[in-house]
Amino acid sequence: MNPPATVNRKLQNSAAFILLSLALVGLEIPSSTGQSLPNGSTKSAPLADGIYLYGETPKPNQIGKAYLLLQRQQGDIVGALYYPNSEFSCFTGKQNNNTVSAKSLSYNKAKTENMKINLSNFHQIKLISANDQRILSACKETTVAS
Repeated sequence: MNPPATVNRKLQNSAAFILLSLALVGLEIPSSTGQSLPNGSTKSAPLADGIYLYGETPKPNQIGKAYLLLQRQQGDIVGALYYPNSEFSCFTGKQNNNTVSAKSLSYNKAKTENMKINLSNFHQIKLISANDQRILSACKETTVAS
């Protein structure tokens, strides 16, 4: 007998989320090497304070596509990794060139992981939805509770 479709969907979403987390880990190019980033510059200016959305695709809310949502405030970053209509994972960190050095957070605080997210691997999306705001609020609450 096959398991219910909802179980298969949850397992599929969990597996996809793990793959997303692995795909987001990028190698930082040390600024002293003088190597160019894909856009031809050697460095990326720090993000200004504000909310940013990046995606595997330039279109928001595409099912099966990964998104990175973050807010920068006075040098500190709080954000989330998510797939639309799925779970999300919160993180905190700092930006260094075109990379965010982050620490993922779990709701039960049982496990944290360090990661580096290369922003040049994503498309910046200008539209921040109400759901994005909700996810970001939940992550900010998680960081306050940590």
